[in-house]
Amino acid sequence: MAHPDDDLLFLNPEIRRTIRAGCAVDTVYLTAGDAGMRNRAKAVEYVDRRTYGVRAAYAEMAETANRWEPADVRAGGLRIRSYRLMDKNQNADVRLTFLDLHDGQPSGRQANSLLRLFTGSRKSIRFFQGPRSLTETRLITVLTELVRLSGAQRILTMDHTAASYAFGLGGGVDHSDHGIGARYFRRVGYALGVPVSSYLGYAMSPFKANLSPAKSAEKEQVARWYLANRKCQADRTCATARPYAGRLHKDWQLWIHRQSASSSQG
Repeated sequence: MAHPDDDLLFLNPEIRRTIRAGCAVDTVYLTAGDAGMRNRAKAVEYVDRRTYGVRAAYAEMAETANRWEPADVRAGGLRIRSYRLMDKNQNADVRLTFLDLHDGQPSGRQANSLLRLFTGSRKSIRFFQGPRSLTETRLITVLTELVRLSGAQRILTMDHTAASYAFGLGGGVDHSDHGIGARYFRRVGYALGVPVSSYLGYAMSPFKANLSPAKSAEKEQVARWYLANRKCQADRTCATARPYAGRLHKDWQLWIHRQSASSSQG
């Protein structure tokens, strides 16, 4: 995934179905999802809260307690933060891994965006925190090792076909991190012989809703757990957080009722 929550909005309910089927799930987030915030303290807190949010969402999908253990992994010479779901009944095998690159923003204009790395306008891009940077060659190495470590039998990622990048609900554009992240994951998957399936992001917004009321309700509940925990850390109430009960944004209301595989899977 490009950002913490893309999986919940665009690849669900497929991820939930996979977890409930008893399959191991290892989700890798390429960026920290800092949303290009310039205030450093606010950006760090926002990233932290998104981490809490996706952990709560995956615990909901796995029907287990929201308890995680640090389980950092090493790939490409890097130590990468990672968490495993602590399931005492061992019904779920879930890992969330955060590479923590910069959010490129929808248009990809941020200085350290994946789009700039992909086009070659930057030879390397910096991580969200710390002095380290990453070349395209090393990024491919890191992703390759992460896929091998996971023992993945398939890769699910975002749509790789978008040619225009921006935010929009009309279907003609997508977030730059979605498309470029998908291209890197596809490159790794095909090199390793692991099947790759792509799912639409913003581009599915104008499509007719295609999830049943029951599946939409399940997807919405997962999203509401994410939102509740994304909002709670600032006042230290995560331990007692309940699902977010407010009105969802217009874009979220669209995506909750949809899941669309890309028509181009080749």
